[in-house]
Amino acid sequence: MPQFSVQQNCQLLLSRIKHIAMLLIMKGKDLRAKREAADLRQQDLADALGVHWTTISRMERDRVKISKATALAIDLILRQKKSAK
Repeated sequence: MPQFSVQQNCQLLLSRIKHIAMLLIMKGKDLRAKREAADLRQQDLADALGVHWTTISRMERDRVKISKATALAIDLILRQKKSAK
């Protein structure tokens, strides 16, 4: 396991806290940008989440609030997609 300095550990922790904070306030434009960056269609993301593609569309247009649990699930799906490349 690599050894990090206290400063590196603090920076890593701060980075993770910022990432989690962003997830907790995810807006539609953020979701769309992340989905497109992962080269996923709304249908692809919907299938992975187990929802209809129109739900993703409504989330991206801020017609449906993105819950914290959904934001975390989306993040996990997008991270898996990214690591599979």
